[in-house]
Amino acid sequence: MRVQITEDRLKTGDPATGQHYNQVKDDVITVPDDLGRAWCDRGWVRDLAPENPYPSAERKPGVQELVVHKATVGAKGRVK
Repeated sequence: MRVQITEDRLKTGDPATGQHYNQVKDDVITVPDDLGRAWCDRGWVRDLAPENPYPSAERKPGVQELVVHKATVGAKGRVK
């Protein structure tokens, strides 16, 4: 899948292949289809397919609430 980076900077990897990516906004690269769809789902890229491009989600950066269901804190305040 050919994609265009929409984030200011995208530094991530592909768990399936181990390939690392360090891209900047407007870079155009080819990635495996599964990875391209995952990035589109997160709103990080847009698919450049001429017909029937995979839709990109709206990127909503910002702080999100983190819910911790269970944690044990050690003597030095570290979560185990």
